[in-house]
Amino acid sequence: MVTKTERKNWQQQATEISAEDLKQFGTTVVIAPHEDDESLGCGGTIALLRQLDVPVFVVFVSDGSKSHPNSKKYPTEKLRELRETEALKALQILNVPAANASFMRLKDTAVPNLASPDFDAAVQQMLEILKAINPKTILVTWEKDPHPDHRSSWQILNQAVLQLKIQPRILQYLIWIWELGKQADVTQHELVKWFQVNIKPVMEIKKKAVEAHQSQIGRLIDDDPEGFILSPEILVHFDYDEELFIESKPSVPAHPEKTNSLSADFFNEFYSHGDDPWHFESSPYERSKYKATLAALPRETYQSAFEIGCSIGVLTKMLAPKCKKLLAVEPADVPLQKAKERLKDDVHVSLQKMFVPQDFPQESFDLILLSEVGYFLSWEDLQKLADLMTEHLEPGGQLLLVHWTPVVPEFPLTGDEVHDYFLNLCRQKKHLKHVLHQRHEKFRLDLFEKN
Repeated sequence: MVTKTERKNWQQQATEISAEDLKQFGTTVVIAPHEDDESLGCGGTIALLRQLDVPVFVVFVSDGSKSHPNSKKYPTEKLRELRETEALKALQILNVPAANASFMRLKDTAVPNLASPDFDAAVQQMLEILKAINPKTILVTWEKDPHPDHRSSWQILNQAVLQLKIQPRILQYLIWIWELGKQADVTQHELVKWFQVNIKPVMEIKKKAVEAHQSQIGRLIDDDPEGFILSPEILVHFDYDEELFIESKPSVPAHPEKTNSLSADFFNEFYSHGDDPWHFESSPYERSKYKATLAALPRETYQSAFEIGCSIGVLTKMLAPKCKKLLAVEPADVPLQKAKERLKDDVHVSLQKMFVPQDFPQESFDLILLSEVGYFLSWEDLQKLADLMTEHLEPGGQLLLVHWTPVVPEFPLTGDEVHDYFLNLCRQKKHLKHVLHQRHEKFRLDLFEKN
């Protein structure tokens, strides 16, 4: 549990959001993983926004049907209806029109996360809602909230926002960090900026909105003693005159102490123990990844493609039929020689020894493939490579990233850090737009296109 002292420390770091600042929020969307999170986490801010005539919309992500799973009086469908009714009553108290509420009705306690097969469908559902509203500001639960539905809601929102033409400002509110977290959960203070809203003038309105969720704060449902309840001990965390928000800054690598990319010597040494030490030719994981990689490329043919880190050329051989011209590069001698043997009959494929980003071809491409390479780089070299790849992509050219996602302590970066860096470039309008995201059990795939 976060102590009062720790909370005060965060409050002292926070920048005050004034009434004039709130006016600048413009049309605001609140993402609530469950029916009650909106009132608990930012009910006061909602009330203040409405007093300033700022339009507010609320998107309820889960169906809320698992708070009392053993109740016979309130089975799943009846409990969902009850919680939606309570949510609309709370919004009425906060002066948010019922028409401004959207219910995604994803399964409570099982909101899809990045690893879920139905994650993309949830993102699309969220995207359609956001497109219809066109928000300037979004309030969503903290990305590292201890509750999995809250983290998943942030992930769905984050992926949907990347596909909007105009990027809204995103502020994250706090729910379960108070009861289930600890100060160490928010350790990288340089990555976040704290804000607070003084809600003292509307505190009674917030309390009435919270009380509207009777199924959660009392014993309205009395036939499930193990059902969830917002106890007085929990509610006290939200009985403050200010509401705190986090605004994230671009992420940094998980291993900042590893400042150097892995060298060409590392790869030469690695391949000295065998021609195929990563089992590119035989691994079921590799076969699955190759299939997904090729399927993710939407065009029948690419005029000029560039594959970075081709190793022994297994994927290169599969990619070659889709390319009029293909340049594949590799820093290590042993795998490069084997790739040349594999592709000796593919005259349109050029295989060269090259160590990116220190070396980079002069020509431009309509496809660049970076597969299982980015996490070998330092943070600085990844930034250099991103600039070079973007510069050498033709307008409309595509960049496909595919990387193993489990953490490897020996590597400077993780696959997620590599991909998230490029997503941040999209968010900053750095010449790229995000076209496709897939997350499989042990690898991640993202397709980008140059504007």
